[in-house]
Amino acid sequence: MDEERDECGPVAFIVLASLLRKAQGTPAAVTPPHTCPRSFPQRCYLPADMHVLSVDNKENLMMNQQPTKYTVITGASAGIGAAAARAFAARGQNLVLIARRTERLNALRAEILAAHPTLDIIVKTADLSITEHVIPLYEEVKALPIGTWINNAGFGSYGIVGAQELGKITQMIHLNIETLTVLSTLFVRDFADTAGAQLINISSVGGYQIVPTVVTYCATKFYVSAFTEGLAHELRARGAKLRAKLLAPAATQTEFGAVANDNPA
Repeated sequence: MDEERDECGPVAFIVLASLLRKAQGTPAAVTPPHTCPRSFPQRCYLPADMHVLSVDNKENLMMNQQPTKYTVITGASAGIGAAAARAFAARGQNLVLIARRTERLNALRAEILAAHPTLDIIVKTADLSITEHVIPLYEEVKALPIGTWINNAGFGSYGIVGAQELGKITQMIHLNIETLTVLSTLFVRDFADTAGAQLINISSVGGYQIVPTVVTYCATKFYVSAFTEGLAHELRARGAKLRAKLLAPAATQTEFGAVANDNPA
């Protein structure tokens, strides 16, 4: 995609603006969709505790969030998910933390409650790469007054296409694409007319350009980017109060590389 496009202006496309400035030592312009830098940053790893800004700088990830609301985060046990939990908790948001690793979720819950003892923090253990777990999980939490839903759960896999382990990439496709789509659809169905509600889907710089040896992962993130951009336009066109947003981080200090290389913690 060599041509720059302006039609994504209404989309609340999120980038790591402030930390990119610090890491590079020079002012970094916020880049809209489909005009991301061509070189994938392999050596500059940014911390997961980040400050993220929307492209128009009029709203950030905490927009219109009332203290009584809940923020639901999938993949909350580490990395960007855990960082998001800490950030929303610091702004008075109750939390629903979802991931496979109960011990890590409980440790994160204890850490946040030590700093913010008045919050309600709910832990839900679920492997969302298993299709049958997704809808029941949503049904368990949908009655809460949810202000933000963050679809962060996902993982990558390194290797050329012909040498991929089929079981792993099938699980990755289920989690990165299918689960995100189902949860997004259910949240839009129930919260489209809720004032201040927001859906935040986690994509990647790899969702705007193909990276060698991570082709299938990038393809899943291309889907996340296209789906969320399209959903954002659709919601605005129908006058919905819910906003769909996209976070597309570059290389970040998380467990991503270890999992992609089959060395999870």
